[in-house]
Amino acid sequence: MDNRGTIFNWGRLDDRITTSGEPTEAQLTDICSLGVRHVVNLGLHTHEKSVPDEAASVSRFGMKYSHIPVDVQNPTVEDFDKFCAVIEHSRRMSRCVPIVANFRVSAFICSGAGTCLAWT
Repeated sequence: MDNRGTIFNWGRLDDRITTSGEPTEAQLTDICSLGVRHVVNLGLHTHEKSVPDEAASVSRFGMKYSHIPVDVQNPTVEDFDKFCAVIEHSRRMSRCVPIVANFRVSAFICSGAGTCLAWT
């Protein structure tokens, strides 16, 4: 079953990066089927929409998992630097960056476009 159309705010930015709202366990299967090999989660595990033990779920589908908890009310330069480091380390992998509503991801992607993403 293809659930990616139902993942809140899902989008493909280029051949290696997709972003979205928080996917369900079933939608993680679809994300994997898109060729994604690394999930970078910027959300807080305490949010009601977070997948319980998301790291284990992602790993079960053969993907790598990184968690950088970013407080939506107080994102920091340190959070952004960690994000850039993870993106740089996994440059050759297809990545998905989910978050509850895809707002922090959008801000980090736009901020990182000229730096860690090397977009022009």
